[in-house]
Amino acid sequence: MRIRHVNQACQLIILSCCTMLAITASDNENQARPRVLAWQDPDAPQFDWNRVENHTVQMGGTALLPCVIKNLGNESVSWIRMRDAYILTVDEEVFISDPRISTIHQDNSLSWTLQIKSVQPDDASKYECQVSTEPKMSHFVGLQVRVPKVHIFGDQDIFVKSSSTVHMKCVISQSLEPPNYIEWRHNEQRLSPGLGGHTRIQATPPEHIAEGTTMSTLTILEATKSDSGEYTCHPAQMDKARVMLHVLDTDYPAAMQTSDSCPGLFSRATVVFCAAIMCAISVLAGL
Repeated sequence: MRIRHVNQACQLIILSCCTMLAITASDNENQARPRVLAWQDPDAPQFDWNRVENHTVQMGGTALLPCVIKNLGNESVSWIRMRDAYILTVDEEVFISDPRISTIHQDNSLSWTLQIKSVQPDDASKYECQVSTEPKMSHFVGLQVRVPKVHIFGDQDIFVKSSSTVHMKCVISQSLEPPNYIEWRHNEQRLSPGLGGHTRIQATPPEHIAEGTTMSTLTILEATKSDSGEYTCHPAQMDKARVMLHVLDTDYPAAMQTSDSCPGLFSRATVVFCAAIMCAISVLAGL
């Protein structure tokens, strides 16, 4: 009798285990079925996922956001800016009144690239490359915009004695690419050092002094009162920096720039150190 009960108990356990295995197999099959169905159509559109999904572009540069689609067929490709859900382009037709934006596509090519020229800080966003299947297929690409820092070292107001030598150092930091040129202006008038009577004024071309840091120095020899006014440093496709120069006939009691003090005050080591401090402050401010 006892052996019969043991056999019945074993049969019940085996039956329960078989039932659980059957249920588990059924659930797994149901979960896997959509995945299997998705691969049953080899001609369906597919994104090429082996692409960089986040891009960083310097302000003023050109952003190229790629979207590679295989087996597109007769479907359409749209680019959508996620920040405001604005449809930018459909195929190669542009739906926004912004001449900077376009889609680059060559016949028989798998690539549909969103191009944004003269990138500005408010272009930073995620962008959706969408295929007009049902349901829709989407691939997202992020764009970050790097804005270099432009600064003229020293106070916003520079006081010097007449006939002295003036040095102004414009430093561009946190840049991905150095500027092609740095333009200096005096009271909004473009300076051409060494030309047109400006033999007293000298400017160095952009000089790479550290990673992501470029500098240009404007020198005024034998400063006169006519040299007073606003001086602007404007690197190509970047923000401007301004200072006011005051040329005085007599000594000014406050801090005054002189030919002797300038080299120590604005040595290359000092410029690099200050640029590093500015970079660190900007990073901490963003945390």
